[in-house]
Amino acid sequence: MSKELKYGGLILLVMSVLTNGLNYAFQVIMGRMLTITEFGTMNALFSLIMIASLPFGVVTTTTARYIAIYKASGHDEKIKIFIKRIMLFILVSALIVLGIGIMLSGPISDYLNITNQSLCILAILVISIGMFIPLINGIVQGTKQFFNLGMLGFGATLGKLVLGILFVVVGFQLYGIMNALFFSNLLITIVGFYIIRKYWWPNESKGTTNLLLERKEILNYVVIAFLVNLSIAIFSNVDMIFIKRFFSEEKAGFYGTASLFARLILFIPNALVMAMFPIAAETDALNGASKVIIKKTLIYVGGLSLLCVLGLNLFTESLVQLLMGDKFLPSVPYVRGASFMAIPVGLLITLANYCLAVNKIKMLSISMAIGSICCIIAIEILHATIPTILIIIALIASILFVVNLLFLFKQPKQIHISKSTLEG
Repeated sequence: MSKELKYGGLILLVMSVLTNGLNYAFQVIMGRMLTITEFGTMNALFSLIMIASLPFGVVTTTTARYIAIYKASGHDEKIKIFIKRIMLFILVSALIVLGIGIMLSGPISDYLNITNQSLCILAILVISIGMFIPLINGIVQGTKQFFNLGMLGFGATLGKLVLGILFVVVGFQLYGIMNALFFSNLLITIVGFYIIRKYWWPNESKGTTNLLLERKEILNYVVIAFLVNLSIAIFSNVDMIFIKRFFSEEKAGFYGTASLFARLILFIPNALVMAMFPIAAETDALNGASKVIIKKTLIYVGGLSLLCVLGLNLFTESLVQLLMGDKFLPSVPYVRGASFMAIPVGLLITLANYCLAVNKIKMLSISMAIGSICCIIAIEILHATIPTILIIIALIASILFVVNLLFLFKQPKQIHISKSTLEG
């Protein structure tokens, strides 16, 4: 499993670097083509999309987890039934999100100090069409098609880059960027469904309708995982949301650059987690001995993140000037602060995804829900400066990481999958 983790992690890390490179190219180009105010608004909208979309990553984690379990037990027919039912759930959910989102677009615009409500409506459309992508990623991830998983992310980012530049050049500005996101998500969804085409509309043969795990068990997992993913989304993106809310448009624009560099560090755990998740789930289902996997993953994530932060802090001014231009040099202090904040957040994301993979999430969900609420309240009260907001996020993420790590390793080894599940 260690070799599999390294191989899968290496593939996804390489693909993540390429994807991250395109994301950086997109941000750099937009930073030069847009005004500082437009750049800040763009990143606030991106954070809004991430916070709204990441909780639906529960579809990815749930799909990847149970596909890995079914594959481990040799029940491929269960996978087909499971996918069919999840597809219907997503379709209904996407329509609900679209309707509610459009109704709330006005209050959301006011909260984020975005003068044009149409931009928020476009963001809601991006969220809705993008809700099918977690399912596709979960199927590809659960079957350990690591190259295809990396290519899906790369393709979506490439589409965003090409269409974004085209739409801005012809004069659509922020409208063009939101439309670029929409059409790139639509395109990658079509490609993704082609990749998983063998799971489309499977025929349920006699005696297979009860092959799934108990619905109550899956529903409990989905609800708890949804809360965990929502908390991850908050810790990963709440900084940009609150800075756009409480500070001037110019400062929000400068912090958009800092957020850009912080995301570079968060791409490290994201890549390794995608490889770790199905391996940990399958190992835990077979023999319960998956803790060695999280130990190694945390070492990789912590070491690589620290190296990135050190390099970034040594060459901050040069990197900002080279990539973003002289007009963004006031963002240098924010870049340094955001990079250090990204380390505990990245470690927390890694640990949370491991707990989701092996279904050790009761303590995790409770602590992260409380931590997220405390983080939001603390920032609402103590938002005098941007460094204060970054310290609050880093401190609470660090506490949550340590508490959950200690709790995890104090638990006795046990197999979480029932005998009936493996025997079908």
